Amino acid sequence: MGQQRSFDSNNEKDLNGQFGKPIQELLEKKFDMVINPTGTVLLVMPEKVTLTNTDPRVAIISNMMKDVFDLVQPPAKGAPSFFKVLPDTVTGKGQTWTRSTSNESGRYDAAYRLADINDSTIVVDFATNSTTMTKAEFMGNPTTTNMTNKSTGKIILDRLTGIMKEKTETTDSQGSTESSFGNLPVSSKTTTTITVKKTD
Repeated sequence: MGQQRSFDSNNEKDLNGQFGKPIQELLEKKFDMVINPTGTVLLVMPEKVTLTNTDPRVAIISNMMKDVFDLVQPPAKGAPSFFKVLPDTVTGKGQTWTRSTSNESGRYDAAYRLADINDSTIVVDFATNSTTMTKAEFMGNPTTTNMTNKSTGKIILDRLTGIMKEKTETTDSQGSTESSFGNLPVSSKTTTTITVKKTD
């Protein structure tokens, strides 16, 4: 709506604000998974996480921040986990590869390039194109939000383990939300940073 918004899940004021409740629900969801050394999922429990909030505003935000919201849902057995970035083949600086996924919510196509290798980290640049469709309910009326998203970003991996340390992504999204009230155009530009931290 022509406004700029920020949200910090460590800020109590933000958690008590407009989007606090659905974000708190996301933060409370957990699952266990076993992955092999390359990051492919061997076992996951539970196999699905259910969210109760159907606020269409949250549905729109989830489309804009797909990488963050996707972390809540357990990946399928045999699928690449969040930690799988590098391909199974031997990689070297300048090498490129692609990855595509699709489900009932849309399609995701990504292109990667190994940008740099140093003593402690591996740096990967990426660009993605995706389409998403989310259904929700607003004031008793069904809504459908369709978005086309284009992203660019950078991933930093630990060279020793290959595990992701940080992912930064900027996404431009265009689309619309359709309901019995009419068709509402939606556009956004979001920047997300995901940091992986080891806990005791």
